[in-house]
Amino acid sequence: GRPSTSLGSEDLVQSVIANLMKADSKRFCDHPSLDVIRKNKIHHIVLLDDSIGSGQRVSSFIQMMMVNKTFRSWWSLGWIRLCIFAFARSVDAEERIIRSIPGSQHHKRKFPKSKKVIIFGPIAHKDDRRESRWGINYQSMVDLCRSPKEIPATYRLGYGDTMANVVFY
Repeated sequence: GRPSTSLGSEDLVQSVIANLMKADSKRFCDHPSLDVIRKNKIHHIVLLDDSIGSGQRVSSFIQMMMVNKTFRSWWSLGWIRLCIFAFARSVDAEERIIRSIPGSQHHKRKFPKSKKVIIFGPIAHKDDRRESRWGINYQSMVDLCRSPKEIPATYRLGYGDTMANVVFY
């Protein structure tokens, strides 16, 4: 049911998934059902994204998976691991994602939730270090982003005010 027009960076992510499926369809599944996960004894669920700015989209997707009692049980027992791949991500978003996932971080837990989540990607930045990402005159960039009144104030610095500076071709 995909439209014939480009979906932007979603097309890049879908292309990566399609190429993995072509390369090794026995090793990779695209949106497997619980029955497929059970039958194939899948223990690693990979979430693939181009850029994680606030972490809200990834967190909400994980929360939707955790609504299912069977999946949540597998998660609690440590049978499922989440591998989150993104080209670019905010370190603060990683922390938000971990906080939003059900489970305990207590050190006496056999599987603390942070040990069941791996977040990969070549570019990671701290939200509060705008000068290192935008340069010494970063405040002029902030002012420029805040200037258009046609854009609602809550989105002028990007979703969650992350001011992510990744541009995809």
